[in-house]
Amino acid sequence: MTPIDGLAVRGTWSKGFRIPSFGEANALPTTGFVTNTAALFNDAYHSRHLLGAMIYEWRKDVLSYAAIVGIYTLWRVYRAPRAAPSGAGEDLTLEVRDGSRRMFIRPSEIIWVEAAGNYAALHLAGREVLHRATLASLEQTLGGSGFVRIHRARLVNWAQVAETRTNAAGDFILTLRDGREIGGSRRYRAAMLNS
Repeated sequence: MTPIDGLAVRGTWSKGFRIPSFGEANALPTTGFVTNTAALFNDAYHSRHLLGAMIYEWRKDVLSYAAIVGIYTLWRVYRAPRAAPSGAGEDLTLEVRDGSRRMFIRPSEIIWVEAAGNYAALHLAGREVLHRATLASLEQTLGGSGFVRIHRARLVNWAQVAETRTNAAGDFILTLRDGREIGGSRRYRAAMLNS
C-alpha cells in the first residue's frame, strides 16, 4: 500500500546489471548477471579514475564559482550610480515629483538646498519645493553645477553667493544675492574656500 491512493509502484531489485534474457535479446543465447566486484579492478584503475573524478568535480566547482562571481559583478555594474559626464552640468535637469505633477528644474534655478527629513527642500526664487532625495545624492548630482556643501544639512549654489563672513568660532554666514543669510559650519569651510 502506498501513501497516495491509486498509486502503485512496481519494479525489481538486483545486485548488479541484469543481462537481458534469451527472449529479450532477440533469441541470442545470453542470460545471467554481471556484478561489479573489487576483484575486477586493481589499485591503478581506482587511482586513475579517482584523480579524473576529482579533476572533473574541481572543474565544475570552478566554473560554478566563476559564473556566480560574473553574475554578481554584472549586477554591481548595473546597479552602480552613473556619474554625469564632464560638461553635462549645463544640461542637467532635476525631475521633482509632487503627487501626479512633475516639475523639471535646472540647477541654475536652485539657490540653496536644505535637508528636510527624508526629503530635500530646494529653495528657488520665491518658492520652496520638496524633492524625495538625500542631501548626499544631491551633492553628488549637483556638484558639477557649482553646488558646495556648507553644513551637514545644507548645499548652496556658489553662483548665488554675494558675501561670506566668518565669526570667532570659525563658522561662517553666507549672504545670498537675494539678501537671505544662511549659516555654514567650520567643518565644511575648506570645501567652501576651494570652490
